[in-house]
Amino acid sequence: MPSIFSFLLSGEMVNDSTMAGTSMLTNLRTRSFSENILSRIKYPFGKILLPVEPGTITGKIIPIASEETGLPVGIPVVATGHDTQFAIFGSGAGINQPVLSSGTWEVLMVRSETFTSDKEQFDLGITTEFDCRPGLYNIGNQWIASGILEWVRSNFMVR
Repeated sequence: MPSIFSFLLSGEMVNDSTMAGTSMLTNLRTRSFSENILSRIKYPFGKILLPVEPGTITGKIIPIASEETGLPVGIPVVATGHDTQFAIFGSGAGINQPVLSSGTWEVLMVRSETFTSDKEQFDLGITTEFDCRPGLYNIGNQWIASGILEWVRSNFMVR
């Protein structure tokens, strides 16, 4: 969604790295999209734009967006970031300190300087995403939040 809003405001299609990192189509070492993964799903690497870091100015408000929103032409449009990555950052968590974030998803993640990406991680449902700070990774598990509430109710509530 942030990329779509950015495009509608500026005419520039841009992905921020934290949002791109949630796609599982990235190369964690290069902090970009993976040519290997994209080729396996037969998606041309040249059709996808390289991600930028959150906070990067990606364009300026164009006239049609100004007419529709009332925002003055020329105001900078800035790449935002994925809410989970900024929630983890905003929590003040240090390296290897877990954070439980509740919302649409129940997310248990840790900020880490290293990662492992193998079949065991995949089988356990562990994901690795880009942190909002280059050089760090967010490693964790995610569940639909209501599923957690139902599990707690069925296991701990007296009927």
